[in-house]
Amino acid sequence: MRFNTDHYFHIGKPHVTAGVPCQDYALSIDQEDSALAIVSDGCSTGRHTDVGSRLVTLAFKQAIADTKRFRPDTVFDHLSHELRARFDVNIAQTKTLLGLHQDDLLATCVYAHASMQKLIAHIVGDGVIAVKYLSGDIELFRFDWDDNTPYYPCYTNGSVDKFIEVHGGDLAGERLTVEHWRGVSEEWEQQETDRHSLLAGMRGLTVEREPDNILCVAVFSDGVTQIQGIDWKDAVHQFLAFKNTTGVFLKRRMARAIRDIEKEGGMLLDDIAGAAIHLEQNEETIHDDDQESNSRPS
Repeated sequence: MRFNTDHYFHIGKPHVTAGVPCQDYALSIDQEDSALAIVSDGCSTGRHTDVGSRLVTLAFKQAIADTKRFRPDTVFDHLSHELRARFDVNIAQTKTLLGLHQDDLLATCVYAHASMQKLIAHIVGDGVIAVKYLSGDIELFRFDWDDNTPYYPCYTNGSVDKFIEVHGGDLAGERLTVEHWRGVSEEWEQQETDRHSLLAGMRGLTVEREPDNILCVAVFSDGVTQIQGIDWKDAVHQFLAFKNTTGVFLKRRMARAIRDIEKEGGMLLDDIAGAAIHLEQNEETIHDDDQESNSRPS
């Protein structure tokens, strides 16, 4: 099995109009034995969260790399104290080094990590996790916090008590909703809707799958659920409908889908970020017949 990865982020119409930068960021890395895809969504009411989303993404990438280097047996343990501790330390040190304010780092972290043995997607905050199978079916998980007030990883370094108070002060209180869907375009079947406690959401929630029969796993910021003119599930379906997985396969597909949505009168009501890991199985090679270039843009 080989891994191909790609990522893409795009500014939403309200931020273009307001003259503010894109506050979402994405990153992906593929290696011989594993792959990583990360997205981060900066809070619109924060300060310089366009910087924060990038720093959160890079801080987590480094935490994964360090944990894997020193403790290869724990890298896939999503609740590994060492992994989360390294992540928290990276954020705190970056904040101090660059003289940042806490409000600059209000950004989520959603990632997928794949190896030959296991596939894990984990979320701290809100967003969407998608698993596309060889059959063409897509399994979707949408994470939404009550009052649109998600937990941000930077809260670990000093704002936890205030966050808990904002959410009613009860760690056992159910404050996070997860929608679980499966299907294909316009033929979606809701599997279940779960409510999770404040404490569980702060720790982060995980989707685990065996890699067999999976074509792709992708993570998206919650901007994918805020596209005027298209249901969010169909938007994910379009974004993952790539016909070729060489080069910038997710960039090509998302950029083209967004253009098509805008031509039909729709628009991005928020910034959006996506990152994907393609698992190269024993499948027939799918040829790119959409006449789009496979080269990376300059």
